[in-house]
Amino acid sequence: MYHRAYPNQKERSMASDADKPGFTFGALAGRWALKRQILDRLRGVDQLRMTGIAVFERKSDLAFLYREEGRLRLANGAVCNTSKSYIFQEADDGFEVYFNRFPSHLFHKISLVKDGESLVGSAVHHCGCDVYKSTYRFDRLEFSILHAVQGPRKNYLSSTCFSR
Repeated sequence: MYHRAYPNQKERSMASDADKPGFTFGALAGRWALKRQILDRLRGVDQLRMTGIAVFERKSDLAFLYREEGRLRLANGAVCNTSKSYIFQEADDGFEVYFNRFPSHLFHKISLVKDGESLVGSAVHHCGCDVYKSTYRFDRLEFSILHAVQGPRKNYLSSTCFSR
């Protein structure tokens, strides 16, 4: 087993104030139910739906291993199993998401700000000719992730809701 080192890894305490992003980061620990819908924006139809479980497993004081597993239903009715994983690491004003491979690469950095009773943040990731615009929204008992993806052969919205 190897140790992963991520940028900005330093000693600091988790924020305990509910208004600070560190509170949301620490609250991710554990098991979540997830529901995902992917909408094909070119045709205006559901491309797929997924239901499953996501687990945030603490790997250090500042990082979680995120794993999801579920059942994917395609537009044609076919069903298959799916899974993926990322590393979530606490950052000064939010968190960073890394692809869970070696060597790891940053997917995006999310800076969180207050929006009413919620914390929200967004980022953009370029992958070749494709552009991923991501928005995270954390509410008291649930959170959501929206990825708007555009590229030469891609144009879809992926919306995932997480709840306990």
